[in-house]
Amino acid sequence: MVCWGANSHGQTEIPPLENPRFISSGLGNHSCALDDTGVVCWGDNQYQQASNVRAVRPIDVSVGYTHSCALDDSGVTCWGRNIEGQTNVPELLEPRQLAVGGNHSCAQDKTGRVCWGYQSEQMPSQLELADINWQ
Repeated sequence: MVCWGANSHGQTEIPPLENPRFISSGLGNHSCALDDTGVVCWGDNQYQQASNVRAVRPIDVSVGYTHSCALDDSGVTCWGRNIEGQTNVPELLEPRQLAVGGNHSCAQDKTGRVCWGYQSEQMPSQLELADINWQ
């Protein structure tokens, strides 16, 4: 894995990863990846958005401007700056996928799209997430 560009916050300095399988780089200056050890984040950590979170068999990670979210066997966890409620995860019914933006977060669950944070009530009625196997 290689990152390039501005490096004012260590955002291109990838820590050691064990078999990385997914990466999310957001609007801010941090990134998170899924590897065999779980969720690994690096870069700007002013609001703890690049702190590593304990996750049990994580399946998705997504980063916003100053926050991050991960999906694992126990559900969705978000961390970092919370000025718009973007880390206050609502009750979700079997969440399957994440999509995180600047100051909002969304998940796809059995009920459809659920968003929280900045202007979450104005999000489109259909969240366009990749087609995934629902087994």
